[in-house]
Amino acid sequence: MNPWHVPLPGLGFFLVTTFAAAQPATLELKNSVEQSLAPKDSPHEYVINTPGNQAFTLTVQQQGIDVVVSVVGPDGKQLVQVDGASDEQGTGGSEVAHVTALKPGAYRVRIAPFDRPDAKSAKYTVALSEMRDLSAEERANAESEAEIVALEERWEAAIDKLDVGTLRQIIRTDGFALGPVATAARTREQLVSGWEDELKQQSKNGTSRQHTISEHSIRAAGNTAVSTGRFLITFATKDQAKSRFMGQFVHVWSKNADGWRLVSDYTFPFGRIPRPQSPSVSPTPTALSAYAGAYRDQDGWTTLNVTVDKGTLNIQWATPLDKGNSAPLNPITETTFLWGNDELTFVASPGGKVNELIVVSDGPAGRFTKVGSVTSADSK
Repeated sequence: MNPWHVPLPGLGFFLVTTFAAAQPATLELKNSVEQSLAPKDSPHEYVINTPGNQAFTLTVQQQGIDVVVSVVGPDGKQLVQVDGASDEQGTGGSEVAHVTALKPGAYRVRIAPFDRPDAKSAKYTVALSEMRDLSAEERANAESEAEIVALEERWEAAIDKLDVGTLRQIIRTDGFALGPVATAARTREQLVSGWEDELKQQSKNGTSRQHTISEHSIRAAGNTAVSTGRFLITFATKDQAKSRFMGQFVHVWSKNADGWRLVSDYTFPFGRIPRPQSPSVSPTPTALSAYAGAYRDQDGWTTLNVTVDKGTLNIQWATPLDKGNSAPLNPITETTFLWGNDELTFVASPGGKVNELIVVSDGPAGRFTKVGSVTSADSK
């Protein structure tokens, strides 16, 4: 990972280590199960039995609820986690998990409600939609993917500790790193030098960091493999002040006589994408009224209160410790507004209900969910 940005986060962001005592229902091929799930319910669990050397596909149809689907192997290690459906802001559509089952035994399926302020009780349908034997090529690739999982765990632990010796072993001698722009390319020697300088600076400042990943996927094909995912890293100073950084990564691996080695690391932090100039726009009073409301971030720390005053959208931020002044938002499209140098985009469901706000600045993008209404001057 480039020395100037976040390292790869650790595997197992939603690692499942324990299960409820109740015996989970067994999923059979082509037979679907419909269940109701409430926001505060414990995760529902199922089991899929396989003799090993098989691939299976699990499909969960969301019917008004946003769920996270995880699959854990017989050894207790998480193999897959999905939370990607976008219909009706995540409460519709299908979550599809593709699982390679090398080992025989019971594979546990965990379906949990996603923790969000607008969550409500609803139904889902789960089905084992496909199960088949692996080809010799697929099995070899699956075994390679398992090796790379272990290597990435070592890589991520070494990045957190800035263990330069281990990092040298894993990255190939001709390895390199890329950033979001071409000029950010770094050679292996530049990476090592950066890690060493960063270790000195970290020791001097007393800083630490922890990281996690989600949507992690590894695919191997012969002697080449690619690993992708989203990362979230938290930096902490010695007085425990914290900051966060997030983005997406791509790792390219190659196998030679020395085994699998990391060849290339590409990282794209979430942040601003340059927007072309557009003519002035004037959202309708109906649109502005739909945007008004209280929006809260995923950590529950910051609230953005959006109001309408004399045909202008205004915003005020608040945390448990402080509150900012109200400021006007300048429209650049029907749904996107400027707040200083930051861009705020209001997101509506296919039904037209506005329930999300995306804030894009020079750092990580923030997702805010509407949690209530606020009184606007235009509505008094």
